[in-house]
Amino acid sequence: DFDKPLIAAVNGVAVGIGFTMLPHCDLVLVSDDARFRTPFAQMGVAPEAGSSYLLPARMGAQRAAHVLFTSEWLTAEQVVEYGIAFSRHAPDDLLPRAMALAEHIASAPLASLRAIKRTMRAAELPAVRAAREIEEAEFAQLLAGFTSPT
Repeated sequence: DFDKPLIAAVNGVAVGIGFTMLPHCDLVLVSDDARFRTPFAQMGVAPEAGSSYLLPARMGAQRAAHVLFTSEWLTAEQVVEYGIAFSRHAPDDLLPRAMALAEHIASAPLASLRAIKRTMRAAELPAVRAAREIEEAEFAQLLAGFTSPT
């Protein structure tokens, strides 16, 4: 529901929510050294943050299934190729590039930026909300059945 352009810069490790929040961003820049992972299957839990809808929408169903089912690490090159990130940069260049992009975007009239964001996200917002409800129910059901080793 955030109504302004949202830019993320990832310089390090994005695991779990650190990864699943990226499809909510309008532009994602990553450093060449960044790594990404969704460990949900390995942890015995359901995906979160609408990622069951957003990852297939951004990456395609096959790639999203692979990422969610296997919990394998992804490289910066892969997340750009898969459509999760817009661009990748040398670690020292990442923040200056993200800030320059943010300043350029911020120079446009705010009303226009908000209208663009609303129109780009309006169709997917109900689906993301529905996915989150399903994910939360599945997550709760899985946790209810979890027993810790004693």
